[in-house]
Amino acid sequence: MTSQDIPPFPLPNVDQQAWRESFERMKKGCESVPSADPTKLYRAFEKMSAGDIDFDEMPLPTGNGRVISVPLQILDKCHVCYKTANLRVCNSCASVIYCSRDCQKFDWRFHKKLCCESSLAQNPSKRSFRLAKTQQINLKSFFPFIAYMFDTLRRMAPTQEQDSAPIPYPFLDSVFQNLGRRLGRGLEFVLHPALTHRILKAPTPGARKATSSESNVHHTVVLGDKWDLRIKGIPDYKPLSTWWKGHTAMAGMEMFLRIVRESNTFEVTIATSLVLLSELYSTYMSKSVDESGNTTWEPRERFRLEYGQSPVSDFGICRGRIEGKANRVQTWTYYQPKTNSRTTILNPDNHYWLYFRTIKGEELILDCCTFPFGMEGCVDASPCLQQLASMFRDYGSARTPAYFYAPNRPEECPNSHSLIEVARFSVMHNKQLYGALGWELFGGRDPEQHAIVKAFMTKVQGEPCTIEQEDRVRDYRCYGAILLGQVLTGKHWKEWPKPTFHSRDDCFDPRDPKGSVFTKGSTEDPTCNAKLNGMLGLFSDVYGIN
Repeated sequence: MTSQDIPPFPLPNVDQQAWRESFERMKKGCESVPSADPTKLYRAFEKMSAGDIDFDEMPLPTGNGRVISVPLQILDKCHVCYKTANLRVCNSCASVIYCSRDCQKFDWRFHKKLCCESSLAQNPSKRSFRLAKTQQINLKSFFPFIAYMFDTLRRMAPTQEQDSAPIPYPFLDSVFQNLGRRLGRGLEFVLHPALTHRILKAPTPGARKATSSESNVHHTVVLGDKWDLRIKGIPDYKPLSTWWKGHTAMAGMEMFLRIVRESNTFEVTIATSLVLLSELYSTYMSKSVDESGNTTWEPRERFRLEYGQSPVSDFGICRGRIEGKANRVQTWTYYQPKTNSRTTILNPDNHYWLYFRTIKGEELILDCCTFPFGMEGCVDASPCLQQLASMFRDYGSARTPAYFYAPNRPEECPNSHSLIEVARFSVMHNKQLYGALGWELFGGRDPEQHAIVKAFMTKVQGEPCTIEQEDRVRDYRCYGAILLGQVLTGKHWKEWPKPTFHSRDDCFDPRDPKGSVFTKGSTEDPTCNAKLNGMLGLFSDVYGIN
């Protein structure tokens, strides 16, 4: 297929020149795979636009494409001599403990087959082994990217109503435009009420300092008539200048960011944790099945999270509540006078965050969802975006909400608030999830796999999850896996600098707006000369994998 043969993009209102350039880049990637057929890429888009297939129905590798393999949880004794002093884990797999180099060398003849990744030959009865190269990823520099995943996934919530049509817009809109997700029945059910109505009255977003007698504050936002923001991109000042009555576009953008960060925090937390497990801790990846039905396995680099030089032995989700300290905890209710209805999106007594624990027992907290409660601590995640494809470089990354600290170190804990844990749910060591994450990239289409994820969501939430929540988690996982895949393929985390923290997101402060900070790291940042990396595997059928 030549550039002249590329057909127009099968969805309306798309920059055709940008589409052709994007297709050319994808075509170049396909050319590195002998069995690839780039014409299938267009046919896949065409079917999706017609509603014939959905994004999670794309052709994928058959069978269990990968196996989840996680490190040990505790350092107890040497695997060889059973000593309990001077212990360390195998650098490659973090699954065996030794007390000395001598013990490790003695055990190598037995351990190497477990420590190496296996590649199934055409004859399934024969196995060939080669060393598994393990890449250590330090949370100290990697956590801003995790925070960015939270922030960019939240923006995939719908920002506008779309005209009703017999065929809903496919998830393709979310992946390539970040402006919405698959919209099915009942648009009102999935849209934030403030994004579909004009704001008549609301307090200014921002932190509220606490006094000795005050800890919580409740805000009410009064909504008016139906209002379609029609956000075409972020930032898009024109619709925001009339959305919030009596306020400027700058104030509107500040409110818009607060509202978007209030959306779907539970689903984003679930999806991000599942993506970390499936993409970092999978040891095998299936590539094809021959005519006899035999699977050819392709070795894959291992990845391991660590903190300092201590491997992460467990991570998961905490559920609990927020208590204010220096800042008051804010809750927001959206009131519609015409229907006399009130909607409160978030509850400070039902909050979610991530925990990590190292093999030495050190606990770490990553909280990316307290921004809408008035806790405005941010990290500059823009360096994490500079080598990503433009479709992944979102605005506002220089001020990404995040608190990352060790609870047993008071000097690291935020003074704005504290988190009170009620329950925790391991993701790394939930063996039921391993089977649900066996499919490459997009998650399984097997009903049993969906049921496993649904059961986990219900357990964490403490009540049954809805179909809409399941859909959102599946969508977020799809996009998050592609995003993280770019970083892993290019090993970009090795080049990231020490994180920079900020006390608040001040990009749209009317007194001192910082437009260049908001666009830092995005598609409009001239210093970002991104290249398309890590897209191999996005569409398995396109690459001749299945």
